[in-house]
Formats: sequence, C-alpha cells, structure tokens
Amino acid sequence: MRPLSECLTALIREADVLIRQPQQVRHTPAFAALAAEIRDWERRPAEGVRCTRAALVMLHAIEGYFETGGEKGNPWLMLAGATLPLLRVDAWLALNDERNASQETRR
Repeated sequence: MRPLSECLTALIREADVLIRQPQQVRHTPAFAALAAEIRDWERRPAEGVRCTRAALVMLHAIEGYFETGGEKGNPWLMLAGATLPLLRVDAWLALNDERNASQETRR
C-alpha cells in the first residue's frame, strides 16, 4: 500500500480535474480503487494528526456528483470545490508526518 500522502495527492488531482472540467470526468475503476484505499487508511489508527477527514468529505462529494447526474452547477461539485483547500492541507500534514517518521527511524 502506498503512503497516505500519495493517496491524498492522487485524490487532489482527481478533484482538481473534476472541478475544472466536470463534463469530461467519469467514475472509473481507478477512482473506485483510490476511494477504497483512502477508506482503508481512515480505518487505521492515526499515528499523528488524522489526515483523512477532508479526503472522506471529498470522496462523498465526488461520488454524490456522479450519482446525481453530474450536471454543471451541481451542489456536490460546489462541495468538492470548497473541500479542496482542506484536502491540500491534510496532504501536506500527511507528507510531513511521513517525513518525520522516516527521520525517526534513521536515528
């Protein structure tokens, strides 16, 4: 399994494309696999700061967008846009946690 920061960064890329070009995005097996991976991270105990909250909100927003037809102006798309800055912060926190843990094991 890849590090949490990589999963969150992948979700940021997915969300960014969805927000910028909503009509060109489709629900794919790759997105479903990413969602499953993030949900798996959520079930694990957090060793540092919990960095999956915004990711779960983003997953719900993207899945809600797909389930409601995905038209322009969809409220789920607006939620995804509002959640993106929070997700970026969580990805940064996860990356810092991973770097700190890596440095601790080197000592």
